[in-house]
Amino acid sequence: MKYEPHDYQKYAISYIETHPVSAVLLDMGLGKTSITLTGLNDLLFDSFEVHRILVIAPLRVARDTWTAESDKWDHLRGLICSVVVGSEAERKAALLKPADIYIINCENVQWLIGSSGVPFDYDTVVVDELSFFKSYQAKRFRALVKGRPHVWRMVGLTGTPSSNGAVYSDTGDVVHIHDRKLEALEDLIEAANGKTVLVAYWFKHDLTRITERLKKLHIPFSRLDTSESIRKWNNGELPVALVHPASAGHGLN
Repeated sequence: MKYEPHDYQKYAISYIETHPVSAVLLDMGLGKTSITLTGLNDLLFDSFEVHRILVIAPLRVARDTWTAESDKWDHLRGLICSVVVGSEAERKAALLKPADIYIINCENVQWLIGSSGVPFDYDTVVVDELSFFKSYQAKRFRALVKGRPHVWRMVGLTGTPSSNGAVYSDTGDVVHIHDRKLEALEDLIEAANGKTVLVAYWFKHDLTRITERLKKLHIPFSRLDTSESIRKWNNGELPVALVHPASAGHGLN
């Protein structure tokens, strides 16, 4: 099939080709995969700027989507893709197969970099679904960080970007980014019209800023971190409750 990209697709392709680090944030069905493959194809065979490419994706996407897209479009049929899934023997065989693009599922990134025995010599890495690498504490994130110094070009893809109320700097300080999530939370609480609202947070700076905003609005709330607070929540006595999913995910009604 002939590929006739829309203007936004042309822009995204050009951005990938001209920036060593890029992210494509588009809703499902808007062509993130074909955009990225087109950019990689140009970098491989037109400008010769990249040579070995690794795509990291959820299992189903890694197994089916990327190869289907490369087979679908006329201009991409010269790409050789090797899908690195299955048993360990199958994965090793796929890694040793001559190819332009190697496609692996997220769960095997740690194996690839840490124990596969195959050199991590990819100059370009595509992360298809950035949310899978959002947590810096995850093993897959830490494994990819180890391989990052060898990578010249990074492309991230997602249709569901989820920004952070602030971030931590390398020195541990909190860097303020925006208040939009706090404003959205305020709107949600108001729209609940007296019904209880359960708010999940991940980082200490999230808790601090949410707490400050609720106090400013004079909205009663409590953290769900004790038996008493959980009892009050289950009895409907707390308008707003703050919970960390890892520490208080059970026993709530």
